[in-house]
Amino acid sequence: MERITRVRAAAMLLLFALLLTGYSIHMYSLQILGNGDVVQNSSTLTYYTTVKAARGDILDRNGNVLVSNRASYNLVFTNFVLMSSENPNQSLLRLAELCQGKNIAYNDHFPVSTQKPYEYIHDQFGSEWKDYFQSYLTEMQIDSDISATLLINRLRSYYKLPEEWTDEQARSVLGLRYELALRTDITNLPAYVLIEDVSDDDLNTIMELNIPGLEAEVSTVREYNTKYAPHILGSMKRIGAEEWPEYKDKGYSMDAEIGASGLERAFEDYLHGTDGQLVRTVDKNGNVIREYYSKLPVAGHNVEITLDLDLQKIAEDSLEYYIKNLQATGGIDEGTGMGSDASRGSVVAVEVGTGKVLACASYPSYDLTRFREPEYFKQLNEDEDKPMYNRALLAAYPPGSTYKMVTATAGMENDKISRYTEILTKGIYTKYDAENGPMCLIYSRTHRTHGSINVSQALSV
Repeated sequence: MERITRVRAAAMLLLFALLLTGYSIHMYSLQILGNGDVVQNSSTLTYYTTVKAARGDILDRNGNVLVSNRASYNLVFTNFVLMSSENPNQSLLRLAELCQGKNIAYNDHFPVSTQKPYEYIHDQFGSEWKDYFQSYLTEMQIDSDISATLLINRLRSYYKLPEEWTDEQARSVLGLRYELALRTDITNLPAYVLIEDVSDDDLNTIMELNIPGLEAEVSTVREYNTKYAPHILGSMKRIGAEEWPEYKDKGYSMDAEIGASGLERAFEDYLHGTDGQLVRTVDKNGNVIREYYSKLPVAGHNVEITLDLDLQKIAEDSLEYYIKNLQATGGIDEGTGMGSDASRGSVVAVEVGTGKVLACASYPSYDLTRFREPEYFKQLNEDEDKPMYNRALLAAYPPGSTYKMVTATAGMENDKISRYTEILTKGIYTKYDAENGPMCLIYSRTHRTHGSINVSQALSV
């Protein structure tokens, strides 16, 4: 009897140990893996998504919001749900054909051309995508020197695409399968975002297909509330592969956007918030079993600048008006042609006593709201007048009449002249060189002079 009791006790201890081990493994999955990686069993999947923090606003000195954010929707794939459904390839084909039929652009980084003869198109994507492609080939046990045509044929067979599909249909689905595969134990990329900032009409059209695993997630995008000061406000861009190590240490996600120019770049550390992480457990049908934030998003800080939007409008509009007027009328003085070739310029207004910049205009200018349109960006790049170049801050010009204030002030402070001192202008300064001395611009064109003028008049003309 005593021996039976000992056996039962040992069995109970063993059972308890097994239960404790199973519980510990489950807790490890939830607490550790569940906060960063995918945890999958036969019926559910636990994964994380990055919740982008709202970027800080940029305001002028009077509190006018120049740059802000607006709510948007991204279409995001959950590979587990899609692959658990019936005929995922057919679902992807329906999705691709709908998007192509309605000219809805979607993310496809598969580096093979969409038409025969197939060729690699690595140069259309950043260098980091070439590294992802090499990781994909390694995972698939495919030689890196394989031709594009042979790769398509290999992948058609691997993913069991129907033989009756056309080459165009196969290539479309392979692009989607590639994006999904990258995010399954190959790279540390976040969930596959099919379309960012999808329009309401396109969202409704696509969601009517009921593609398994395709969900709409709330996000934010940068919104420019004024067409003025694009050179000052600046633009945004994706983190490049060469920049990723630096921003990774700052807690940025790999697909984060950063300031590329202007104030967006200068105040990146202030404007950028801290992204959050949402942990979600779903079943094969996409039903959410559990959802919680492992890290809450924290919005970025607002930045208030010294620019006065009303004054900036006057500066830019006036600059454009006078340059176009010079071109139309033939110059400053009728018949001289002086200024008729004007096509570029800049204006800066500074607050006396503080040095605060109140307006800073450069012409020609551009529209930040269209900056990411490929055709518009190409147009800006090919424009001979270089609209994206900030002439107010970057161009090197002779000081011209602005230097008159320096010489006039120096003369009065040293009692060489007073505000009432008058001189008779001769059109050419002959003290050091009677023949080749500095010449008045008006005199050089018309041989007219300003006559007798005092200091105040000299500053004016």
